[in-house]
Amino acid sequence: YIFIDFMGTEDRANVRLPESFELANFKVEYSRDEEILTTGGRTRKITKDRQSSREYSAVNTNDSKEEWNANCIFASDNNMEYGYGLLLDASGNIIQTVQYGGSATNQQHPEQHLANRVANYWATAKRKIDGEFQAHVTQTVTGGTITIGDILPCHKVSIDSGTFAPIAISRNWRDDIVKLALLQI
Repeated sequence: YIFIDFMGTEDRANVRLPESFELANFKVEYSRDEEILTTGGRTRKITKDRQSSREYSAVNTNDSKEEWNANCIFASDNNMEYGYGLLLDASGNIIQTVQYGGSATNQQHPEQHLANRVANYWATAKRKIDGEFQAHVTQTVTGGTITIGDILPCHKVSIDSGTFAPIAISRNWRDDIVKLALLQI
């Protein structure tokens, strides 16, 4: 937010100033263009052509030909027009790239990293299991036991030597049954 206050005039050293005044052609502009000072003392504006959108892509060897799209409301700066969802670092600077994997040489735009991760995830086929389980049954898990009826989306489920995440949970209270839709991780 920008606040601009025009406070009026004041009487200094017994010089009477007008009680009212007019403003003409007042405007506030934001520009990411760079201004440099030339030798003649004038400023010169360097305008960059910026993109209104970017596409990031990644491929894998899976036989699926479907495309996946994500409209990123929040995005890094990759020579794009000003937007409201630009990511900032801890110092308040606009983020262009982020370090991934603990290596200073592995700098990527977060959007490209997202595309790479999605392509990597779907590089192999994933199983989906829809099952009905008795809610009162207790299963042994790492660190203790859990009742099937207490499974939450944050839990991981192991079935048939695979690890799955619950993507949908419903409950039939009368029959004490939990319906789980599980997607392989």
